[in-house]
Order: sequence, then C-alpha cells, then structure tokens
Amino acid sequence: MENFNVQRFVEKMAGLAKSPSDVIRTAIDEKDYINAAASVVCGNIIILLIALSRIFFGVMPSPVEMVKGLIMVDIFFAVGAWCYFIGGRLMGGTGSIEDVAIACAMVCAPIMAINGVLPTLTVIALKSGGGIAATLIPVWKWVARVLPALINFFALKESHGFDTSGKAFVALIVSEIIIMIAMIPLVAVLGKIL
Repeated sequence: MENFNVQRFVEKMAGLAKSPSDVIRTAIDEKDYINAAASVVCGNIIILLIALSRIFFGVMPSPVEMVKGLIMVDIFFAVGAWCYFIGGRLMGGTGSIEDVAIACAMVCAPIMAINGVLPTLTVIALKSGGGIAATLIPVWKWVARVLPALINFFALKESHGFDTSGKAFVALIVSEIIIMIAMIPLVAVLGKIL
C-alpha cells in the first residue's frame, strides 16, 4: 500500500476543478483509498475550522455542537454513498459500493468546503449589517446546493460507468430523492441521540 503524499493529494484536489471525471476515474481505477480517506479527513477539518471561525463572528457553537457536526458529516457521507450506489444501480449503473465510496470520498473535501464556506459567508453578511452582501444570500444558498450536486454528478457518472451524461443526470436525481427519503428518519433518530 502506498504512503500518503501531501503533494499528490493537493494535485488531485486541484485536478478536481480542472477535470473531475479524470481524477475520480483514476482514483477508482487505482483503488486510491489513501487520497479518498484524506479527502474525508480534510472535509472534517474544513467543517471544524469553519465552526471555529464562526466563533470569531459571534456565532458560538458549543464543543458538543462541533462534535455533533463532525459526526453528522461522516454519517451523511456514508448514507450518501449508499444512496448513490442504490440510485446508480436502479438506473443501470455497474459500479460497486467500493467504487462509489471512493468516488464520493474523493469529492468530500470540496463539497464540505462549499457547504461550510457559503453558510459562513451568510453569517458574515448578516453580522456586518446586511446590505448588498445580505442580498446575495439566496444566490449563496443556490450555489451551495447546485455545486455539490454537480460534483456528485461526476462521482456518480464515473463510479457507475455511465456512458452518457443523461443517464448519469437521471441517476443523480433518483439518488438525491433516495437521500432525501433516507435523511428524514436518520435526522430524527440522530437528533434524539446526539
């Protein structure tokens, strides 16, 4: 098994912006567990840093809330990967759960950055008195939903070997519906436990 290489990891994460399909496909083909796991760890670190930065802006998450957030990120990652596996298979995809997990893990850090940074910008805009920045909140919310879905589109397309974008897009919609259905009881149960 290969050792972790920071430079290679950074190159892969940067490569996601240039050619997400190539980076994800290579990670799946190489069974790149090291960089996939590193991306999930980075996603957790990003969420933790963003939670800590909110303290600076007067939104004080408790240590318990921060730990809950980290646990939820990992649980939602695992549930999301299973839902993408099921949704892709329902639409004729051929990926294994391992392929889907690697693909979803590779895009975890960028998605956590988007999902963490944009709400933080909202907090900053509201704390700064609103104005023009506050008018951008609906745009940020839209971007925070669309960009992760677009990134997950590439993960789903590559992990299931869809040859057309149309099939991958339908599989993405089916997977997102499955995720929404799965999250209702999951959030209710986790809300009581955590």
